[in-house]
Amino acid sequence: MYTMQIVRVLAVCLVLAFTIGCGSDTFTSPDTYPHAATTDDTLHGPYQGTFSLSGGTLGDSVAWFVVPPDALSTPTTLTMIVTTSPELIATMGPHGQTFAQPCTISFAKPAGYDTEDVYHVFWWNEDTETWDDLGGVDHVSYVSFGITHFSLYSLRIVEDD
Repeated sequence: MYTMQIVRVLAVCLVLAFTIGCGSDTFTSPDTYPHAATTDDTLHGPYQGTFSLSGGTLGDSVAWFVVPPDALSTPTTLTMIVTTSPELIATMGPHGQTFAQPCTISFAKPAGYDTEDVYHVFWWNEDTETWDDLGGVDHVSYVSFGITHFSLYSLRIVEDD
């Protein structure tokens, strides 16, 4: 059991290392860049599926990804790895994958969340090296958002100014 957890942590570290090498409101603190997973992280995945022209779904009750029909022009293998500690970060792959139709990613809010908190989804902008606010649609217990390309995504509480 412990060995499997170490293997998962190493897999997340490798994916993050490759992602970093690839090429609104923002967070610019250096420690806000996607952290390397540690043994304290709660991992979901890695999930992998080959999607055809008819689309499909990937993930679990913490994070899930929906590809609509005709979003891909050829069968494509897609992956998702999610860490939920210290914050929810989803690494989607292959990095930079684009879609002809908007796809939907949904993130569950953490257990025991405060109903007064406002959650938004952020994506890692490699050009500016900041987390950019995508907003999202609040569905009470989860937040969904549309994408047309893969990157790193994070669910965060938006602080009042």
